[in-house]
Amino acid sequence: MWEDHVNITQVEPLAETLKQTKLFSDEEVAEILKAAGEKVWKDKLLSNTQKALDLGAFGAPWMWVRNREGKEEPFFGSDRYVVYRAMGVEKKDSANFS
Repeated sequence: MWEDHVNITQVEPLAETLKQTKLFSDEEVAEILKAAGEKVWKDKLLSNTQKALDLGAFGAPWMWVRNREGKEEPFFGSDRYVVYRAMGVEKKDSANFS
């Protein structure tokens, strides 16, 4: 759910994007970039992509959501309030997330 159009398949734009989030230290960004080249994580990405396709994913953002009662359903798009309602979660805006 990116707001900017950045080619994150390239190392430098991905590193810069991760740093700009302020969620990761420089050391963590280096670890993420190192792990991105490891076969185990590439295989996990392929597996997760196939699972999403098998569940009906057809674009991004696409989410498979399970609520407290165990009901699951897919969502396509970025309307987080529809997802909140389906999950039985009180509506929040992004300023309330930490």
